[in-house]
Amino acid sequence: MAVSADQFRVIYFQGHPEYDINSLLKEYKREVIRFYQGEREEYPPHPEHYFPPDVAAVADAYREMVMVAKRRGTKPPPFPESAMLPYIDNTWGDTARAIFNNWLGLVYKVTDLDRRKLFKNGLDPDDPLGLRARRRAANNNNQ
Repeated sequence: MAVSADQFRVIYFQGHPEYDINSLLKEYKREVIRFYQGEREEYPPHPEHYFPPDVAAVADAYREMVMVAKRRGTKPPPFPESAMLPYIDNTWGDTARAIFNNWLGLVYKVTDLDRRKLFKNGLDPDDPLGLRARRRAANNNNQ
């Protein structure tokens, strides 16, 4: 994660914490289809830390079916999403909701009810969370 200097206005995330449990599976399926159609050279690898062993086995078996269909010029069987999805765990959902809710709480804490104003009266627009001020105070206390 990366944030702007005020640690509030701009936040960048690596990955997709907003994804549903099947979002990454649908992206994987799309890439498998792209491989079959010749839009990518290599078969896509499993998404890291996403497929438990049982799902990886289903994905590997499907890979073999796609490879055979591609060699023969036939259509592969349907992607086995329904066989995979029950075994995939959304390990990031609670954390994603907590991050979003904490950020939304900060927005509520510093935003004026008057929509024409960015911040509540008395807040430094360059330091809306007061983090720089706290850092300066801590440094002054340590000297």
